Amino acid sequence: MIDVDPATPRVVHKDQITGADTTHYTLEVDQPSKKVSFEEAGGLRMRTGGAFLQHRRKGNFIMATESGRHTDLATGKSYRTFAVSKPDAPRAGCLNEADLTARFQPVTPESASQWWTLTYDAIPPIQTTETHIIGGAIIPLWQRFKTSDGGRLRVVRVTTDDGQRIVGIQIPKQRVARVLHSLGISRSLREPGEIFNAVPEDGERITLTASLALKPGNIHGEPAIELCGADPYKFRELRELGLLNEQIQWKQRFFIPTDEERE
Repeated sequence: MIDVDPATPRVVHKDQITGADTTHYTLEVDQPSKKVSFEEAGGLRMRTGGAFLQHRRKGNFIMATESGRHTDLATGKSYRTFAVSKPDAPRAGCLNEADLTARFQPVTPESASQWWTLTYDAIPPIQTTETHIIGGAIIPLWQRFKTSDGGRLRVVRVTTDDGQRIVGIQIPKQRVARVLHSLGISRSLREPGEIFNAVPEDGERITLTASLALKPGNIHGEPAIELCGADPYKFRELRELGLLNEQIQWKQRFFIPTDEERE
């Protein structure tokens, strides 16, 4: 089932030659949950040689299986990657070996059993997800979508509950802001909470003043918000504000930790 709010679609670009509109749709899609029981996770572990792991700080569990080996083109070094399964998704993401080791520790299946089962039971049978589609005149803007999305584009066709048919490019939620920015659309963020969420979730760079800006960052394998343009000589003042500092390539960089519950 697909529900669409009639007030949600908005024109984000108009072709100067044809006058055709490019429209951004925000859809609420109801789908059966793809949750993974402890028994299913255990069976996958046995078949693939995977392992249960626990987050070193948060305490939650995942099941990881090796998914391949890749080479860093910049350094020439190869590294392993692991597919991650959670109670709410069979393939919730992928981590490289360094991040996996830094953030998680191996545990026995018995250690994960109770937490996994309780989490699984709490997941509703139907889940509503937010889906973004750019439709209408998309061919003239194709290269912008490729550049902004940084990967293969997925063309989808959907029919809403009221019979409206939409054909367009599906945009991952975390890339919507960047795609719209490439079309000249920017958001007006005023509340601290909006700004805080826009940086890690949408990948936005937020200018605070002429010299200070916030952008997505990473510290010790955990997502963080980096404060750019800060005066390194005000080290004490920045630390007193709660910022974390890390010396990277002989340069002090400052980070704002993200929400403790964010994965």
